[in-house]
Amino acid sequence: MYKHILGILLLLVVNISSFAQFNYNRLLNVGRTALYYNDYVLSIHYFSQIISAKPYLYEPWYLRSVAKYNLEDYIGAGNDCNEAIKLNPYVVELYHLHGICAIQQKDFDTAISDYDKAIEIQHNNKDYWYNRTYCYLEKKDYDKVHENVDTMLRRWDKSSQLYLLDAEAYLNQKDTLKGEECIRKSLEIDEHNGKAWQFLAMVDLGHQNWRKAEEDLTKAIHYRPNYAKHYLYRALARININNIRGAISDYDKTIELDPNNVLAHYNRAVIRMQVGDDNRALLDFDFIVKYEPRNVMARFCRAVLREGTGNVKGAIEDYGVILNVLPSSWEVRLKRAALCESIGNYNTAIDDYTHILGEYPNSWYIRQQRAALYRKTGQKNKADLDEFKIFNEQNDKHFGINTQRWSKAKINEVRKRSEIDFSKYRLLIVEDSVEVEHEEIKEDFKEVTGMRGRIQNRNIEERFLDQVLITEEEAKADSSLTTPAENYNEGCVAANEGQYEEALDFFNKAIALDPRFDRALFNRGLTLLKLGKKEEALKDLSVAGELGIVQAYSVMKKHSK
Repeated sequence: MYKHILGILLLLVVNISSFAQFNYNRLLNVGRTALYYNDYVLSIHYFSQIISAKPYLYEPWYLRSVAKYNLEDYIGAGNDCNEAIKLNPYVVELYHLHGICAIQQKDFDTAISDYDKAIEIQHNNKDYWYNRTYCYLEKKDYDKVHENVDTMLRRWDKSSQLYLLDAEAYLNQKDTLKGEECIRKSLEIDEHNGKAWQFLAMVDLGHQNWRKAEEDLTKAIHYRPNYAKHYLYRALARININNIRGAISDYDKTIELDPNNVLAHYNRAVIRMQVGDDNRALLDFDFIVKYEPRNVMARFCRAVLREGTGNVKGAIEDYGVILNVLPSSWEVRLKRAALCESIGNYNTAIDDYTHILGEYPNSWYIRQQRAALYRKTGQKNKADLDEFKIFNEQNDKHFGINTQRWSKAKINEVRKRSEIDFSKYRLLIVEDSVEVEHEEIKEDFKEVTGMRGRIQNRNIEERFLDQVLITEEEAKADSSLTTPAENYNEGCVAANEGQYEEALDFFNKAIALDPRFDRALFNRGLTLLKLGKKEEALKDLSVAGELGIVQAYSVMKKHSK
């Protein structure tokens, strides 16, 4: 009898165990499927369920990190991958993914450590060697770059990319002779390598060999027609050989391939200013100011154009923004004062002239301008004082009395406080750094998981989540703020009123009471972004996304670059 009952119990235990194993396999397969079809958020949901039930299995941690990586949640992906490594330190793909996440966060020391381990496990993997060498390049450890490239070339001597890596290090060391030598070796192996032609063009640009640079960049474009930087550099070469139409065409193509390229927009706008195409130049400067409101040179150029096209109020607005950034810019302040005077805004003009006199107390012209405005506004006594001071200084100068006027050296010293030379506003901005795409740094894991990538929405509106409903009992105890929801709601009110420090305090209290309060984590992340604390914000948004706040990933993608 007892044996019969025991047999039934054992059978039940086996069935329950099999059922649990079946659910685990089923969830894992469903998660993989969601991953394959780019539904990264849904796959995270499935992998999180497995991790909650069986946190000792490395695979769901790893797969969830892959999903987060594809959502550009590099912090969350790195953390999950680290957990997977703790559980199974012998899987080489884990170190690869962890290294890639570190590279994306500019943590090159961690990435080098990861690739050291990956190479120890899989010594013949060229990609791991290349990625580690790239990290040394980013750290400006050029001796290590040359050492690693030499080691790799003994094994992969027909690799055009390795010579380019070596060339980039030499060019950054200002050794153009060795750099050019490496580039030519790269082209000997693969004459169709667009990046090699780009490198050669960069050497030509450095030597101001504009026609040769244009030829090399034309070849680079032939082999890599969808790389925006090639058109950007060729535009510079064409400007210097007076091919203005070709340069504008290249800037058009750059912007077509990379719509948010501020440098291309700025230079195209400057050329349009030079040829009198003011309206289209304004469109470019409008674009730059929209995405970079504190871009001083774009603001200054737009102000000049607005002034020229009769939009005086718009010009005054732009000059005002510049003065908020660079309050010592006397040139801008003088321009704004003159414009304010022209539309009858005498008080602002007087304030600007007063500010300039604080920097240049011996300026008779500025003092005379202020005196005239004092008279227009009925401030006769102040006008008399300014005019009397000018009269006395002119008399002293006539009779050879030392009036302690500033020397040229002193004037130059004060002018440096402007921090920027606005007389050069019509000049192009030149990007003199060597930048290439390092394609060997794998940013997806098709070989490992069969997954595909997808660009998420970067243009999501960043808005705080709404308050949550609370019970009558909670409402009665509102003054004590004893629950996470009460603190969260107060934080929402403060955040929407722009009181970010106060909001942060409330969200901190809500999360202290409930560490997995997803809405509070999301809103605290946005609050931290408003306060300029990007790294802390991304950590909160990562956890909020993992807990189901889907828009957290779009916000992260927007700020991850």
